[in-house]
Amino acid sequence: MKRRWLTLVIVLIVVAVPCVLVYWFFFKPIPIKRIIDNPRAFDERIVLIEGTARRSMGVLGYGAYELDDGTGRIAVVTDAGLPPVGATVRVRGLAKQAYALGRRVLTVVVEKKRRWRLHHSTTT
Repeated sequence: MKRRWLTLVIVLIVVAVPCVLVYWFFFKPIPIKRIIDNPRAFDERIVLIEGTARRSMGVLGYGAYELDDGTGRIAVVTDAGLPPVGATVRVRGLAKQAYALGRRVLTVVVEKKRRWRLHHSTTT
């Protein structure tokens, strides 16, 4: 009986640990503050970020919007249309340094894939 429990625990550990690691490295969004604070470390790397869509602007099929996750804000460039302001957006994209002027660096994320959802008010 003890041997069965030990086998079960070992199997759970062997299955659970890789699942947690895969989630942690591939599905957990990176705080925007980390990208802004260290733009060179993320330059030309695929990142996953999530936050609330703020200001947006579109011209001739291309657009940009600001994503705010509470730790910071970053511009997201897209050719897939703009999410509604206030929507929660999860973006996988390529982080790029748009320009560096002295110590100031503007980093943007070029969107590759996006999911978003609106939060509806429950007040009646």
